[in-house]
Amino acid sequence: MSRLLRIALALLAPTIFVIVFALATYQPQPSGPAESVLYSYLGYRNSTTQQLAPIQQMVEATRPGNFTPEMSKATFGSGPYYRTTFSDRPIGDQGSRAIPYPPVEVWCVLLRQSDSTLPRVVFYAQHQDMYNADWIVHEPAAETLPELQASLAAVGCKLILQP
Repeated sequence: MSRLLRIALALLAPTIFVIVFALATYQPQPSGPAESVLYSYLGYRNSTTQQLAPIQQMVEATRPGNFTPEMSKATFGSGPYYRTTFSDRPIGDQGSRAIPYPPVEVWCVLLRQSDSTLPRVVFYAQHQDMYNADWIVHEPAAETLPELQASLAAVGCKLILQP
């Protein structure tokens, strides 16, 4: 092997390692307008509870079709199509249609919270009917850790929960 080739490989090895590591640990996340609904929800909840809730983990559900209305106790949306429990839109300007189930995409989001024994998780889901689609944040109906774990398992989310 020529000396020049050995030098080139020595210089490229760290770069190749970084690229392979980055690809292996990459977790896709919703972005753009979709992500803005999640941050609107966090802002809304922070203003009403005075708690800071940064995102700790976010994973895509592998079985979004298993998400049912019974898994959600409250909803937040900012779109004009579907009725939600909470919204950042003015009253009277909220959606008129029921949320269609199952959602086409679900993300499970673990929020950092220090004052609760139950991990704070929300489901971030894209719902759509034949003509419209909106991202909606769902607060889980689960009241115990086993119930929350069962909901996460049902939709195929592998969050690392530490009560």
